[in-house]
Amino acid sequence: MPPREARASHPSDTPTPAIVRSFVVWMLASQRPLWRLAKQRGLLRTAPVAIAFLATCLAVSGSWATSGLGHRLVADCCAYRGWHPGLGPSVRLAGSAFLLRHQYEVIWTIVATLLVTAPFEALMGSRRTLAVMAVGHLLPTVAIAVAGLAQSQRLGGGGLDVGASAVVVATATGLAVRGRSTAVAAWIGIAQFVGILVQSPLATTEHLIALSAGATTTLLLSDRPSGRTRARSGRPSSPARPAHGNRSRECEDPVA
Repeated sequence: MPPREARASHPSDTPTPAIVRSFVVWMLASQRPLWRLAKQRGLLRTAPVAIAFLATCLAVSGSWATSGLGHRLVADCCAYRGWHPGLGPSVRLAGSAFLLRHQYEVIWTIVATLLVTAPFEALMGSRRTLAVMAVGHLLPTVAIAVAGLAQSQRLGGGGLDVGASAVVVATATGLAVRGRSTAVAAWIGIAQFVGILVQSPLATTEHLIALSAGATTTLLLSDRPSGRTRARSGRPSSPARPAHGNRSRECEDPVA
């Protein structure tokens, strides 16, 4: 019997496209709520807090790059070096999240707004997102200052402590928790591992605190589905009791 001729391979016979497609779907699953809401009512109405935060960062950072009055104003309101009770340090502490001193910080903050902060706001709502961002920024910085580590040059302190990284870490963790996204959780783990290698111990500690703050605040603010919500989502509810006698059907249904 003559040998069977080998069949020419076809691109569709290989599983690579399906694997790549599945990987992309897995990676972008956390973006679906943002895309759906943005298509219905626009990006600005879907994520106003995220967009306002980014716009403020760009305006503050642009003013910092000048050499005139704008630079002095930003130095007074956002150039945080260490916190202690008082109006000036407290204002600079709150404003330090908006100051991006390097070009790479500007680029990754724009990317993080589209991939992290805006999708998180689409899931949680604007007020809750603002709360998570505030806690994620303020708690790590104040904790480091209260512990007396902010000025430790051995740990990388003593200089300006500014940037949006704590806000991004907190909202990214919240997105992983609220959206149950293993892809976002994986990227957070990779980013924290790289941060441990290249950042100062003080910055790493602040980011770990921001991670915990973001997860905890998100869990505390997340809605827990009620029985009516579970019924609408298709989950099985408790079976209805059978009718007895002449009782009407309306009387048998439990009152929500």
